[in-house]
Formats: sequence, C-alpha cells, structure tokens
Amino acid sequence: MNSSAEDRVNLCFGGSTFLGVYQLGVAHCLYNNAKELLDRVDFYGGVSTGSIAAAILALCPDKITEYMEECRLLVDRVRQANGITPQSDPTITSQFKQILQKVLPNNGCLESEATGKLYIASNRFRMQSPCYNLPMSSPWLDPHEWIRLSPTMGSTAIDMFRNHLMETSEDYSLVTNSYESRDILIEVLNGSCYIPIWGGIKPPQHGGWYWMDAGLTNNLPSGVMFPGFNKTITVSPFLGDTIDIGPKLKNISNAVRVSSIITSNPVDWTAWNFMVINDALVPQPWHRQIEYFRTGYEDTLLFLRSGKIVRDEEEELCVLS
Repeated sequence: MNSSAEDRVNLCFGGSTFLGVYQLGVAHCLYNNAKELLDRVDFYGGVSTGSIAAAILALCPDKITEYMEECRLLVDRVRQANGITPQSDPTITSQFKQILQKVLPNNGCLESEATGKLYIASNRFRMQSPCYNLPMSSPWLDPHEWIRLSPTMGSTAIDMFRNHLMETSEDYSLVTNSYESRDILIEVLNGSCYIPIWGGIKPPQHGGWYWMDAGLTNNLPSGVMFPGFNKTITVSPFLGDTIDIGPKLKNISNAVRVSSIITSNPVDWTAWNFMVINDALVPQPWHRQIEYFRTGYEDTLLFLRSGKIVRDEEEELCVLS
C-alpha cells in the first residue's frame, strides 16, 4: 500500500506488566482488522511488556496466540506459588525471557527485521559499590515520605533513589533500535521489563550496564522515542485523555489529574486505574486476564470505527477463548 508522508504513523505501547494481555488484545485486533493501517506504520515502540506486544506485532503477529498460551502458563505458575517475591526462583523477569526465547522466531533474520523498525525504551544504570548507601529505614519506605521529599529529590521514583542505589549517566533513559543478534533483541526486551526488587534482586545486564523498566520514568513516551514527525498512536490499559487506544469509561467527572511520583506521566486517580495497577503487578486468574485481552480488542475496534478504518463486515470479535 502506497501512502503519502502525511499518512505515515507510529505505534507506541505503554507499560503494563501482567496486563500486557490488554496490549496483545490490541495487537490481535489490529492484525485481524487493520492491515491497511499497519501498512502505514513506520515504527513500533514500547515500554516494559508493551515493548513485547510491539515486537510481536511488528515481527511475528502470527505468534500472538502462542505467546498468550505461554502467559497463561506463567500466570498459573505465579498463582500456584502464592505470588511474586524477590526470592522467587526463577524470577519473574527470567521467566519472561524464557518465553521470548521460545516464542520469537529463530530464522536468522529477526534482528535485521527489528533494526530501525522496533524502538524499545529502557533505563540503564550501574550499581554503586558498595551499595549500602540506600537508606532502608521506615521513613524511606513510607510513601508519604516520598511525597514530602519529591520536590527536592525529583519527581519520579528513579530520581528519588538513583543517588543512593545506582550510578547513572545523564542519558540513563535510552531507546534502542539496533540489534546485532536475536539474543541481543531478547536481552533488550527483557531489560525493558525489569522492575527493581519485584522482578528479582539482580537486574538484567548487557553491554556493561544494568537495565530496568523505563516505566519508572515515563510509562508512555509516545512520539519522543521515534525519529521524524509522524503521528504516534498510543496504547495503554490505563485511563487517560492522551491515550488513543485505551479504556473509554463514562462517569469519571470526579477523576483527579495529578503528577505521579512513580512516573513523569500525569495520572487520572480513578477506581479503574487503581484496579489496573493492582492487576498489572498481581496476576489475576486467567479468566480475568482474558477479559483484559477482550477489552483491548474491543477498545481497538472502537478506535478503528471512529476513524472509519474497518468496515462493518470486518468487525467480528474473533478473540481467544
């Protein structure tokens, strides 16, 4: 499909941890119903598990069902183990890596297909040595203390503990779009999904750096992560008026928009977003996960209909059972 430069777009998937299933619902709907739109996409990008959704849609959309099945097995394992702890063995981060190694094609050209097309946001750092400078007293662990300190220590989580735990350069937030091998691509995706402590004590490491989830600084970087001036279509399971494909809920006039101390994005403090944050970090039973998948699919259909991108006869809801 030929299109003018004005018609070109980018796709950016925000971070959502276990609610990457919502992002996969979006990807599945686009793959089934919006081939013309996907033909206009220059760059795919993502943060955290959103980067995995972007990678699968950009490189192997036929693998969505297989990846969902692996996610189901992962959720079952976590729930049988009564949740996630820093001592979980294997860690949740290493389990995501194992899934990527199993699902992503090993055809010898994956890295060349991803280079220049797939943009993955992450944060890099080096551990301080020794790292006992991190204050572990109760005031540090008290979120009210974080709020009190934030005006002087920074506005995001990484700003507030970087001087105690890590050494970073000024360009600690990076976007990677070049991959020397399939293994490097998997390492970059895995580093983008690592949440400190929750994902295990030891962060993923490659290229001489440790890597972590960029959602701790910006959970939906959108257009700033891509070259050029294309319109960027943003995707997130969180509620917000700057998100193109996301929940469309009514009766939220009492929502409060505040700057988050966890990320630099404004957050709508609503019952929906509180539920989504909980369900992203604590995996829910699989039938709930499928509900999020269906919601992502249906929200995407609404977006496509609003732009007259799909015809009525193409709007059959073909989702996973």
